[in-house]
Amino acid sequence: MKPKYAAARDIRTVQGHQEARHLYWTLLDENPGDLTAGTRIAASPDTPQRHDEACGGNYCPEEEGNSWAGLLDERERIRRLRTLFIEHKYQHQHVALLIGVRQEDQGLACTGPLFLSPVAPGSVSLDNYPLSAPSKGSDIQNLSGLSYLIALFLLGLAVPRVWLAEALGEENCALMQRYGLLYPCSVDKTLLVPYVHIFPVDFSTRDERSCMWFVTDLHPLVLSTTSVGTRPDQKEGNTVMYIGPDSLALAQHFSPYYHLVDKFADKPVYGLDLGTGSGIQALSALMHWTNSATTLGTQPAKLKMVAVDVNHRALRFALFNSILNGLEEDISFRQADILKSESYVVDIENNNFRGFHLILSNPPFLPVPSCDLSSYELGSIANDNEFAVRRVISKRYGLFSSGGESGEAILERIIEIASEKLAVGGVLGVVSEFFTQRHDPEFTRFSSWWRKPRDCQSATGILFQNEYPIDAQTYARRRADNDKERHVWLRHLELLNVSAASPGLMYIRKNEDVHDIDADSGLNLTSHRVPKTELGSIWTPANVYAIRFTQEISRQIFGWFKNGSSRTTATKK
Repeated sequence: MKPKYAAARDIRTVQGHQEARHLYWTLLDENPGDLTAGTRIAASPDTPQRHDEACGGNYCPEEEGNSWAGLLDERERIRRLRTLFIEHKYQHQHVALLIGVRQEDQGLACTGPLFLSPVAPGSVSLDNYPLSAPSKGSDIQNLSGLSYLIALFLLGLAVPRVWLAEALGEENCALMQRYGLLYPCSVDKTLLVPYVHIFPVDFSTRDERSCMWFVTDLHPLVLSTTSVGTRPDQKEGNTVMYIGPDSLALAQHFSPYYHLVDKFADKPVYGLDLGTGSGIQALSALMHWTNSATTLGTQPAKLKMVAVDVNHRALRFALFNSILNGLEEDISFRQADILKSESYVVDIENNNFRGFHLILSNPPFLPVPSCDLSSYELGSIANDNEFAVRRVISKRYGLFSSGGESGEAILERIIEIASEKLAVGGVLGVVSEFFTQRHDPEFTRFSSWWRKPRDCQSATGILFQNEYPIDAQTYARRRADNDKERHVWLRHLELLNVSAASPGLMYIRKNEDVHDIDADSGLNLTSHRVPKTELGSIWTPANVYAIRFTQEISRQIFGWFKNGSSRTTATKK
């Protein structure tokens, strides 16, 4: 990043939008051909209000009771966006084809264009702008429309309004602005600037292929902040996480329908998504459930999901996404801080409710170094310089990424909740980073978090990690932006006794047998290392070898993926 842009970014990250806005305005004066959304959003005086309006904020006020009625009344208009995306083939397979990325169909449960990275402020100008005016002819015009949708909502680039109107139609431009997805640039009204990502995800079973779209806030690389809106210091001002490899990992490896259909085929099935964010875990589960039932020709009970998040903004985005994908009737939303309250306990309108059959979570997992004054006074922060560096680091990570100083505060609570709220035979699925501690290399602390519930049911768990986790030094270097930050990260990991870290997955099933109530824990957790192959790690998109491995272990321990229900058939090379 150019020095002036880096300096503006640091001020925006730590001090906020208003304090940095004049710097970005100056940068646009110096480089009027800068077509990155990041620069134009950061320079606009209208940005805080526009962020409040994203995903229909005008129709979904943050009031006591969190009424969603206004947004639900808009459902017919919102679903016109789905029609628009289908018409212009804004789907993973067509994005990959247009970009020239080879995507062999290996029978993956879901895929998305994670091969595209959003652009940082100042990195694209007229000299290297990848788009041109739309060409005539319906097929060519549709390709132009697809190109513009990719540029706007995957890359984070501004697009000339006249081009977009010609390719998509003026009414569709107005529709996207109606719901705060894009706006005219405050500096140059001839440009339309995206204020969100819209990420297409293709889902497939043996015989069915469908697509879903997930609206999220722009990547921190674009925004240079995780606090937005007119109240950035409130929970409602925290951004909604973008779609990353971890977002799709659980959906690729773990299919709730195949795991639960035999056990609960004739009973109502309830699911809980803790820390829902954009709603991708809950909505993916609903899509898998429906697609799998169609493929197997069965008529199972409906899956009903409950999505919980502390961030009202995230719940609004998740509701918007449920409407966009036609699933709003099968999901409900609750605002709660699971670290502080019991309000995640949802009243299910069924007298036979005995717990959730499925709990999913992609929790915040980064062990972010604290800049709390109490830590400073206790001596865990060495000096004023380290305190300043810690402040920059802590400001960079929002609610969706910070798992507290240990990185495990929310994970611990999720395991506790699952021990209490899972139905017998129910399953918890978690995607997270996992940290090996020198004094606990076997993750026995996870078992201690499983509370012995009143029913005394035991549980069996599987923890998947990469065959070769990265050491603490490498982890610190990857998280840091400079040498000072690297030193702070490394010192913090040393205080936590962290020796290694790995992306991974964890499944826990509440068993049917009665556990000895005198035992220390009712959870038997085994750890498994996913072999490294040329396709990468456990989270690497389309790593069919990793998927085969996790499914095979799941089959051996839980009996999952019976009757040929697994989609992946690749052989390890």
